[in-house]
Amino acid sequence: MAQYQQFLGKFTTVLDEVKGFRYLEGRAIIGYIDGTEAPQVEDAAPYALVGDEDPEFINGSYLFTQKWIHDMDKWNGLSVEHQDRAVGRQKFSDLELPDEEKAENAHNLASNTGDDNKIIRMNVPFSNPAEKITGTYFMGYARHWETTKEMLQQMVDMSDFLLTFSELKTGTLYFIPSRPLLDEIAGGELN
Repeated sequence: MAQYQQFLGKFTTVLDEVKGFRYLEGRAIIGYIDGTEAPQVEDAAPYALVGDEDPEFINGSYLFTQKWIHDMDKWNGLSVEHQDRAVGRQKFSDLELPDEEKAENAHNLASNTGDDNKIIRMNVPFSNPAEKITGTYFMGYARHWETTKEMLQQMVDMSDFLLTFSELKTGTLYFIPSRPLLDEIAGGELN
């Protein structure tokens, strides 16, 4: 961070800093393995990188970030069975529940928009015990911003259970250019 600040400090102001950590087997802060249904690294490119459909921006990616604060007392007050129904998976085995055992607004139902509409995602847990703040910093990369937007809209429309104990603090959309495009920008070749 210090290197970025040394270069960008003249032009920017830091408004927020999140120090995340990896948590038990890649689990989210709520105790469930994160990203079970996300494409594996070797299969990620078609979901995360812009393709031939937009030649000027090929191999770039849309990055959407969100910072969530969770009411962990409320979440931890639920039985594991209730949590399983809310997420749609078993907490300890990571096995998906049959649809009839899931809550109508289970997270894995609310966030699923089909096999072709996947994103590459990562939840980074964070916590500041002194201020009693615990949350998730979400990052999702997608070939098309519409894919992420559709997932988010469906989560809201279905009242995704996880939203009942979480408060959204920030959300930002970025476009990450490919290295050749960055070279063109840096070289002043782009108008």
